[in-house]
Amino acid sequence: MSRAVIVSPHAACVHWLMLNLEQVDEIQFGLDMSWLEAGDCVYGQLAVEQIAALNRMAVRYFHVQVPVPFEGLPQTQETLNWLDPQLLEMRVECFEPVCPHWAV
Repeated sequence: MSRAVIVSPHAACVHWLMLNLEQVDEIQFGLDMSWLEAGDCVYGQLAVEQIAALNRMAVRYFHVQVPVPFEGLPQTQETLNWLDPQLLEMRVECFEPVCPHWAV
């Protein structure tokens, strides 16, 4: 059976996920991939490099998408609920660096 892991440095995000997920097996404030296995699910707010690494391991990643206004808002539980976050499964694939506008 797959495990559900929350990874976020933001307490409001962790709290929101705990309220909305049926299963939580682990909470991490920084990503530790050493014990994850194919089929596990990670929920949180990670950088694209971390998402790509999880995808290479066949770990599913669900991003907490928060529509934050340009001027930003503090991440409090009340603000997070008001913004109506969504969970989006993300897959990231890295390619060789063939940028047509790279000035090297």
